[in-house]
Amino acid sequence: MFLDPKERSAVGSEEQHRNILLFAYVDGELDAAQRRLVEDLLARDPDARQRIAQMRQLNAWH
Repeated sequence: MFLDPKERSAVGSEEQHRNILLFAYVDGELDAAQRRLVEDLLARDPDARQRIAQMRQLNAWH
């Protein structure tokens, strides 16, 4: 499937925002409300759980 540049930008931006939020979660930088949002996402999204596992592994290497 091909996306036009505007759609591609929106998708990339959304994914980038999600990754920033997940990294902040792993690093313990979120407030209680934000943590609950991420935990709700993790409860229903196996891809997000996989990203969290990868991020934790990256952190363990440092």
